[in-house]
Amino acid sequence: MRNNLKKIILLAAAYFAAGWAVAQNVSVNMLVLNSGAIPLGASGTLKATINATPGTSGQSTPVPMGKISLSVTVPPSVLISATQNNIPTGWTVRNNDGIVITICNNATTVAVNTAVDLLIDIQGVTVTSGAPTMSGQLTFKTNCSVPGSLNGDNPSDNSSQAGYFVSITTPVRLYDFTAALVNCLPSLKWHTETEINSDRFEIERSLPSSPTWIKAGTVPASGNSSVKAQYSFADNEVPATAEKVLYRLKMIDRNGHYKYSEVLPVLINCKSTGVMIYPNPVKNGRLNISLAGTSEYTEAVLLAVTGQAIMKFNLIAGNNSVDVSGIAGGEYILKLNFKNGTNKMMKLFINK
Repeated sequence: MRNNLKKIILLAAAYFAAGWAVAQNVSVNMLVLNSGAIPLGASGTLKATINATPGTSGQSTPVPMGKISLSVTVPPSVLISATQNNIPTGWTVRNNDGIVITICNNATTVAVNTAVDLLIDIQGVTVTSGAPTMSGQLTFKTNCSVPGSLNGDNPSDNSSQAGYFVSITTPVRLYDFTAALVNCLPSLKWHTETEINSDRFEIERSLPSSPTWIKAGTVPASGNSSVKAQYSFADNEVPATAEKVLYRLKMIDRNGHYKYSEVLPVLINCKSTGVMIYPNPVKNGRLNISLAGTSEYTEAVLLAVTGQAIMKFNLIAGNNSVDVSGIAGGEYILKLNFKNGTNKMMKLFINK
């Protein structure tokens, strides 16, 4: 009799440990990164966030290993990548046929009041229209395979959908694009906010009198970036007779798709106004500037490399001596604003 009673107590304890002690609520939320954009023929990312919270009775023990199973189903316009590189440690892909992927916490528990992000790589197959969605469904298992349940769970938040679109638009978001004359060379600078699958930037040049655009150079792109990236290009092959040159960027991804930036002009005025600065680097706090080809006052601005104005002064034709002894040592840009509306920018170094 006592042995039977012990067995009943042990069975009850095991039932409590396997069931009611493991009582939480697990939910899922999904979204496609990059504002839902997936480039055609390239990769995008679906973020599925698993949230564990106390169950209906306030239970707070961790969700055990092998309990949470997430299945994500995608429409034919996208494909789940065969190789998944962003699944967190302790989670494993149980199935992936390109349309449905199933992921389970096979080797890790999930503490209550925590969230786990599963980043699933997907590819754009066909251009979409309308508002397509991909869906995710949570189920609960034992050892990731045997159907089970989770005590305390609210089934109303066990599913989620994520909207997306597949586009052939080159996924480069241009933050800014500037062009100016620096040391008598057209110099271009630009920043990108984000890049997905980008390959290169081709800098194209044209003259106002010609409809033809010529490739002036190429700058490699970052490929994939979610932070601001900075680029620059100096054109040292401008036609000798050019007085004004037009520039644009051709932004090309790895699949050959491209789009153009706005067109920016650069005035080539080195021959009309001669400028010489010396010594460079500046020593002993004196900057000498020689102007030729102008009879009017010229405004000069000393800029930090960040663009902040450090010092302003006027120059006359001929030789000018400027006291820069109060300026900290480093790299600067000297910008000259001529009366005819043109300007010139030159790099300047000050030694201390």
